[in-house]
Amino acid sequence: MKKIFLAVLFSLFSCSLFAQFMEFHFLPVWNGEENMKIAYNIPPFFEEFTLPEENMPEVSPDRSFKVKFNGAEGEVHFILFSDTGVDEKNPMKELDFWNSLIMQNIAGAGRFSKMQYKEQVAKDFKADLFGLSWIMPVSSNFARNYKYAYVDSSYKKGRGICMRVFLMNDTKFAGTDLNGNADADAEFFEYYKTFSF
Repeated sequence: MKKIFLAVLFSLFSCSLFAQFMEFHFLPVWNGEENMKIAYNIPPFFEEFTLPEENMPEVSPDRSFKVKFNGAEGEVHFILFSDTGVDEKNPMKELDFWNSLIMQNIAGAGRFSKMQYKEQVAKDFKADLFGLSWIMPVSSNFARNYKYAYVDSSYKKGRGICMRVFLMNDTKFAGTDLNGNADADAEFFEYYKTFSF
């Protein structure tokens, strides 16, 4: 993601209107999380790992974990964008831009559903907005060896965006079936609240 962001900046630099677009409402968290602190609640069986460089031409997560839910293996990735404090009446335009950019980079040639915002769920993460989307199938280098991705995005005004990407080959990992029917008792939901603002 950071590489893509630099490419976007380079393209904008070559444009005579660059100055008008220089102030972004959100920026990737470049060096750790000092620019956007979030409170993690990571279960002990989440195995943290570093994603290989060849998996990151499209997306660069800030933290990555291998985990097993409901007998199915998968990965959980955190991708953070800090709020720059740019005065903007409606940050939703840029929020939708970042969400769509990340999902497109994960999807590759795959298809993703429009981000669905759930106001009630946002409260669980002390966020102002919370959205979710499925990508089926995934075909990027980032998601190599996986068929499906579940992405959620939480936004907190003045703090930024925390996106989580769950990669899996079996949707029972995410406590659901291919028709979208969820099992409320699945492990995935028991350990879903892994962070908050």
